[in-house]
Amino acid sequence: MENLAELSQDFVEYAPIILIILTFICKNKIFTTPSQLSEKIMEERKEIMKEVEDRFLSLVAFREFEKRVDNNFKGLNHQLEKVDLSLEKIKDILIEK
Repeated sequence: MENLAELSQDFVEYAPIILIILTFICKNKIFTTPSQLSEKIMEERKEIMKEVEDRFLSLVAFREFEKRVDNNFKGLNHQLEKVDLSLEKIKDILIEK
């Protein structure tokens, strides 16, 4: 019984501090429930996805850009081949004369 009396007296002595700590924890949301955490994670994920969509090209847009660049290089290569053939013809004509 003495232990119980001492324990209750200790509890009464520290009860205000315990209440202040519990109030602080609840008010500042130090701890969270799994559902609150899941909700927060989903909000953060949506924000990150929106930022990624705003700042970066989509893969489809990149593929279209890549095709255009590739087609431009192919066209340029074809034109350079024509110039090369023309230069060869001019060289042959100059050598013959």
